[in-house]
Amino acid sequence: VDVRLVKSLGAGEFEVKDNEYHYTWFQAVIESGIPDLREPDMFDDLEYFDVEDLPSLALSQNMQVLFNKIFSGEVSL
Repeated sequence: VDVRLVKSLGAGEFEVKDNEYHYTWFQAVIESGIPDLREPDMFDDLEYFDVEDLPSLALSQNMQVLFNKIFSGEVSL
């Protein structure tokens, strides 16, 4: 899959137990190819969702941080 980075969306961090996690998010466009699962022993499926549907999903800590930044206006898509 070939992708083109459009822009940086910013960064976030959170802590779980004694571990700190730091993320940088990017907006990207798929230029060619079709994404597929590369770790089927870890993941069941690959799906796309509209941003507006995120509140109804069980999000990872990372995605919760990004979601909050999108809907607070701190990050714009």
